[in-house]
Amino acid sequence: MTAPEHHGPIISVRAFVERDGKFLVIKRSDGNVAAGKWCLPGGVVTYDHTPDQSITSLVKEKTGLAANNLDFLYYQDSPPMEEGTLHSLNMYFVAEGRGDVVLSPVATDFAWISPEEAAAYDLALRGADAIPKYVENKRPKLEQLVNLMNEAGSANIPVTYDILQGIQALPGFFTQLGKDVQVFERVRAKVHARMEDIQLSHLRNGEHILTQIESRTKEPRSIMEKMIKKGKNRIPRHYTTFDDLSGVRGVVSYISDAYMVLDFLLKHYQVREIEDFMETPKHGGYRGIHVTLEVPMPEVDFLPRCEVQIRTTAQHAWATKTRELTYKQGSVSDTDLYMFNQLSDLMHEADLYADQLLKQMTDR
Repeated sequence: MTAPEHHGPIISVRAFVERDGKFLVIKRSDGNVAAGKWCLPGGVVTYDHTPDQSITSLVKEKTGLAANNLDFLYYQDSPPMEEGTLHSLNMYFVAEGRGDVVLSPVATDFAWISPEEAAAYDLALRGADAIPKYVENKRPKLEQLVNLMNEAGSANIPVTYDILQGIQALPGFFTQLGKDVQVFERVRAKVHARMEDIQLSHLRNGEHILTQIESRTKEPRSIMEKMIKKGKNRIPRHYTTFDDLSGVRGVVSYISDAYMVLDFLLKHYQVREIEDFMETPKHGGYRGIHVTLEVPMPEVDFLPRCEVQIRTTAQHAWATKTRELTYKQGSVSDTDLYMFNQLSDLMHEADLYADQLLKQMTDR
């Protein structure tokens, strides 16, 4: 779309892109305005784009970084200094920088600096004039972070600076999270006890059909990391919509036993979702049944959920081995993935043979 000709001020956008308590500056290359000088990343607002869209796009284009959690800081009027020069309105933003810095040809170098270090870089394009506003804006945020850290400590929730920055929490968030985690723990205990009832009441030849029960409640840090990953870090208590904050796993000897456990759960709980990966495994070879239960609790203002995983001993062995092999690995190769699937298929074939033997010997 072509912009109509006009002679008013141009609108430019600049960003304090933050990481680890510092912000990014780039050194402008030859052939650009203020060549050889340092500045905040940004540029001119593109016709038919909002300032928010423009600064997000310009930061990505010039630095390779994603500008997350964008906030408007202030605008700065920069009238023409002399006849023939431009009149611009500069809009400043603050954002969290995600990713690796990859400079475009408009820049030759970059640095992460603190406001105290900015004077040594002599920021061009009136960037230096924006530093006091940036510092003034940071003061209440730092005070709020300290208060939130104290609140988290009172709720026995360990936090880091990165979590505090990423979660965008309001006062009261950690106190409420601490209370809700206790609810998730009660849900876990309740469903675990129900699975123990199944274990005690269902025997075959004197042996438990449900051979193993494990359970866990997701830690507060993991809950917050999941909120950030899903982009729900600005929605208070969005974690109450997650399915897996309480989790129980049951291990059985036979595939048919897995469906027996499933039937028992269906009779005692409202089921939100069933994912059956027995016949058709997930990508990578995982097999099992996942059931999301709705577990009402007294005096709780939301409907808690619990994810129950049901596996055979063979499927559990597969999951344990693959986790051992891939734990803390960044990725697996296509060859590894193929072999995981092959191993899953072999163990599933063994499960099918075992079920056939069970039926054959039971029918005698």
